[in-house]
Amino acid sequence: MKSGAEAVAHGIAKVVESTPWVAPQISNIYAATEFAHGKPYNLDTLIERAQGDSEPGYHDHHIVEQGPQNDDLSPEELNRIDDPENIVRIPYYTHQLITNYYRNPDPRLPGGVTPRQYLRGKSFDERYQFGLDVLRQRGVIK
Repeated sequence: MKSGAEAVAHGIAKVVESTPWVAPQISNIYAATEFAHGKPYNLDTLIERAQGDSEPGYHDHHIVEQGPQNDDLSPEELNRIDDPENIVRIPYYTHQLITNYYRNPDPRLPGGVTPRQYLRGKSFDERYQFGLDVLRQRGVIK
């Protein structure tokens, strides 16, 4: 007779075998559990991880987003977007949640606008602080 943990592992293995799309998600699920138990990290640790080799289940996240929404920043501020201090390594699913948050209206923001609309016209430093707050709200950093 299998122990409880063995039975669970066997059940998971059967699901993975019979459902091909599940197997590639295992590393994403595992990474998500790292932050799921109220274990936020120090910001410097996540910056350092982003400078290393890629890790299955994780994405490198720009605290101040990349993209055309930043076309109002100065050339000097735009150069800071790919600076190592602006990039942290976080679980894939958390990265997706944050990306979706930035593109959807937030009733807590003035006028209920999207975060991208709210940040328009703000400096890089203001956007950086906003991004850090989002990471804190998601339990990623202390």
